[in-house]
Amino acid sequence: MANLHLRLSAKECLKAESRQWSGIGDIALSGFMMPSSTMTSTLIFVALLTQISDTKAGLECHFPNFMQSNAANGIKRDWRSHLTEGGRTGKHWELALGFYANNMRSSVLGGIGAKDKPYPFTRLCLDEVSKGRFMVEHQDHGATNPDEYSSSRLYLCMEFIHRSSDVVQIRESRKLVFNNPKLCSDESLEMSPWIVVNKAQFFSSKVKCPLTGGFNMKVFDKLKNEDICSGYSGATRLESECMVNEGMLFRFRHDICIPAHLKMHEQQHVFCMANWEQGGYTFSVIRADKAEHVWCFRLPANTNGAFQTYLFRDGRCEMDEIPQNTNRYLRIALIRNKPRTQDHLCVDDYEACSYWNSPCVHAGSMMQLTCARKCGICSDDTPRACTLPSGLRGRWFEHYGNSTHDVTFDNEHFNIEGFSDFNCVQWYRRPYEGDVKSYKQMFVTTFENGCYPRYTCAEFKKHSPSVIKFRLSQSEVWPWDGTTGVTVNCDPFRYHDDDAPLYSEYHSRHLKVLVSKLEKRVHVQCGIPGGYISFQVMYRNGTECRGEISEGANHRFHLTLQGCEGMPKLQSFGCLDSTKHGYLSKQIIVSETLDATQLQCWMFPESPHGTFFLLPFEECNEGARERIADGQLQPLATFSFQPPTSPVPSTTPAPIMIEVDSIVSMGISRRKLPADGVISEERTDGQEGYRIQDNAPGDEEVIVGESKDTNSAVSLLCVPQLLAILTWCSRTLV
Repeated sequence: MANLHLRLSAKECLKAESRQWSGIGDIALSGFMMPSSTMTSTLIFVALLTQISDTKAGLECHFPNFMQSNAANGIKRDWRSHLTEGGRTGKHWELALGFYANNMRSSVLGGIGAKDKPYPFTRLCLDEVSKGRFMVEHQDHGATNPDEYSSSRLYLCMEFIHRSSDVVQIRESRKLVFNNPKLCSDESLEMSPWIVVNKAQFFSSKVKCPLTGGFNMKVFDKLKNEDICSGYSGATRLESECMVNEGMLFRFRHDICIPAHLKMHEQQHVFCMANWEQGGYTFSVIRADKAEHVWCFRLPANTNGAFQTYLFRDGRCEMDEIPQNTNRYLRIALIRNKPRTQDHLCVDDYEACSYWNSPCVHAGSMMQLTCARKCGICSDDTPRACTLPSGLRGRWFEHYGNSTHDVTFDNEHFNIEGFSDFNCVQWYRRPYEGDVKSYKQMFVTTFENGCYPRYTCAEFKKHSPSVIKFRLSQSEVWPWDGTTGVTVNCDPFRYHDDDAPLYSEYHSRHLKVLVSKLEKRVHVQCGIPGGYISFQVMYRNGTECRGEISEGANHRFHLTLQGCEGMPKLQSFGCLDSTKHGYLSKQIIVSETLDATQLQCWMFPESPHGTFFLLPFEECNEGARERIADGQLQPLATFSFQPPTSPVPSTTPAPIMIEVDSIVSMGISRRKLPADGVISEERTDGQEGYRIQDNAPGDEEVIVGESKDTNSAVSLLCVPQLLAILTWCSRTLV
């Protein structure tokens, strides 16, 4: 009788294994005889058992949370693998992976005509055999041959290695036609060299790179078996994490020095997405700053002196000491540079300046700027140290989110806590020592780790004793773009925010606020538009109520709220700075609570009838209104102008208590009171106004008006002082 072949369920396979049956995949049952009806029933039972077992397991098993494409916090993940320098063009292809609870889906992008292009597939999570290791059912899609399609249902084990929030590696076993948990053993799992990257967060993904310092490079291209631009020492360079958030900078100088198919520019900034140590190496997944290109950079454990690294052109990380499975890599020898101090800023950029015959012929050329000392752009005396204006000197602090940075200025330099030192440097003349209402200055930062000096420009504006507004440009390495060598100044420097996650924490597009660290800060005139505003306010948490804001004496203003549950009815603030910004004449007021424990930032329009905002302190700048309009910034509170309720006129004198109850607030210009506390002034609306000033601490006042055609008194502006109200009423009405 012919042999009968059938595929067993996982449980039957395990029984077969315990009986020392041999073979992988299909198991032959020779000489097995049964009635045809029994055989059919058995086959159906086995198929149903397998289906029920797999379905139940799939419902109980979920892929890791950090892999889920739709995260619980609303973040989307777009996982990609097999990323090559060619992208999805021509015969290049990449995998797009999606994870949805217990399902994994793979689609193939690009690769038209590629012979190695795989089928798209789905995988069902069956069981988490051990922590992070999952038995899955694999099903290929796209096969046209029915026999081939039916045989594509396979089983394997997967392990997900979390390298960072946006980079993962996967270990997989071989695929079998039956479910065997032993596939999840260490010896059965093999690491895929292809990294998996989350492209949904590509340009915000950033971690500190493991390598720090400045190095000369010697580059060997395995793809072409040749050295690249190795004639002069320093022709190609790598600088890494010289300043906070800087990442790495590859300096190839000339386009002919850029290795083929590397997808880098002459000066290429890259950022690290993930770092890990394995097998005596440190691996970094690095990305381009402005394009979706990914590389793997491998370092030895010891990075002192000279050492050898590997840069893989594609998104793959090889473990072999000498990579065997690909030739798409660069072998890069790194030699750390000697330190350069502020006393030795004037040097030629690299060795070629000693051999070039005429590098100084063309003013502003890259050769002239590279050979700055030889061409006389700099000397032992230029650039030189300089002195900062006395108005900047002292101790200040900056609020950013929930943290603060101390900023200290002395005669020749300033320091930002946790960031860097900046030394005042001047190329042609010393800065003007005096008024710092508007002041720009170049600074230099030097290093002990081989990094070349970084030049940074800063802009300062100071209009009050307790507040400085300033911003830092992006830092540059000599020679920077836009420099001619004829004049060296701050004009070419760019002011913009850093990439995520720092944004404007250090470098910024807009001016930021520094506040004096003195215990008793100096208050200034507030300049509330119109002196008084009645409003409807909505706080960020959704609370709404009415209120009024009015300017008081002693450089203070007062915020009165009506119906804001859980919030104080009266709040008073001292003004530290009040300045106008931009063509729209936005008024920005920096204030503090009277106990000096909290800071606030307010943005007013020129008109008292417009909308004004209470801003997060790190957003206290002239660009906030535009970001609010674009939906990029949510203020802490939004205040909309609301006309005050008008009083009802009366033809007969009203009792004192009725008059007190009818007092309402209206805008009126502020005037200094005489010693007796009472003044009279003509008003355009036909009323005569009076001010009653209480002599209590805080110099609060009540402003009351009297209609000429009635005997009634009506309050025009009231900063409540009940005693003063009753005194005036008893004197004028009774």
